[in-house]
Order: sequence, then C-alpha cells, then structure tokens
Amino acid sequence: MKLKSLDLIPDDFEVRPLALRYLKRLEDDHPDILEDVVREAVRISEDEGHMEIRAETLRKAYARVKGITLREARREFFPKALK
Repeated sequence: MKLKSLDLIPDDFEVRPLALRYLKRLEDDHPDILEDVVREAVRISEDEGHMEIRAETLRKAYARVKGITLREARREFFPKALK
C-alpha cells in the first residue's frame, strides 16, 4: 500500500516510522487538509534544520493548519493514549 502523502514529501527527506502512522491517519481521517499539513511539516523541518518528517513535526503542522494546540492535536491523533 502506497500512501499518497509520501508523494508530497521531497525525495531528500526521511520519514520516521511514527510519522508514517500519523500520515496514514491523516489520509484516512482528514484527506481534505492532508496536503496543507504535509506542506507545513516540510517547511517546519527545513526551518528546524533537519531533513526528516517526524511525528512531532506532523503534530505541529496539524495544529497550525487546524488552529489548535499541540496537546489537542495529539489527542485527535491518538485519543486513547491521553485521557
């Protein structure tokens, strides 16, 4: 199974394992904002000086695109993990 979101990430970027899980969740649950979140995550990674997509980077990007806090973003991705 190929994730559509991986096509949006530049080839020189590495995608960490937990970030892949987040990308899958984004594709399944929020396809309408997927492209914006991935674009923002790439920009954040470049600004922070690492050329990889991390789970934290995706949470930051998701929070910025939706206008919510990082904690709320983590709760939306994995509601059972944080109560």
